[in-house]
Amino acid sequence: MLAFIKRNLLLFFRNRAGVFFSVLGALIAFVLYLVFLKKNMTGLWPISHPEKLLDPWLIGGTLTITAVTTTQDGLARMIVDRENGNLSDYLLTEASYLRIQFGYLASAVIIGTIMQLLMFGAMSGAFALLDHVVIPWQLTGKIIALALFSSVVWTSFNLLILSFVSRVTTMSGIATIVGTAAGFFAGVYMPIGAVPSGAQALMKMTPSPTTPLLIARFCCNSR
Repeated sequence: MLAFIKRNLLLFFRNRAGVFFSVLGALIAFVLYLVFLKKNMTGLWPISHPEKLLDPWLIGGTLTITAVTTTQDGLARMIVDRENGNLSDYLLTEASYLRIQFGYLASAVIIGTIMQLLMFGAMSGAFALLDHVVIPWQLTGKIIALALFSSVVWTSFNLLILSFVSRVTTMSGIATIVGTAAGFFAGVYMPIGAVPSGAQALMKMTPSPTTPLLIARFCCNSR
């Protein structure tokens, strides 16, 4: 089992272009916020220094997008193995179908957690330089736990969707839809309070706003 998980991790991280494109949606959301959205969003918050709340919220939202896209790309190996017939070969060994599925899930969770922590470090450094908003180091343990929890949630969600997919081309279309929707549901492109009540109810029915809400609350309570 450990060898199978290691194999999936090596195949993912050795593909540098794939690693980059797995976080491209999160990077786009981050750049859009800095270049276009930040000024408009700060005007919607009638408080002094709104960046102290918006920056942690944006970090959380971007981590949500990262969790969605990277765990989905981590599970892409399952689709490739299924399409190439490798999954059928694995079933001929002593490993059960449940153990094989757990191997895909575990590797995707590890990938999602690592990529979230890398994105968190990059965004925290950027906001510390640009806005002088520093995430307290005491929150490191909570951030790691939150990244792990988010990876488990979104890996399970993606595994449920991809269980019915047998073609890589089909998965590419699903990834585009899910990755795009994740940014809106996490409130990255606009605050939840700025959308209609019906959209707010729909967003709250998903786990997307959980990470940005918790990170913003952690940062506020730590001050």
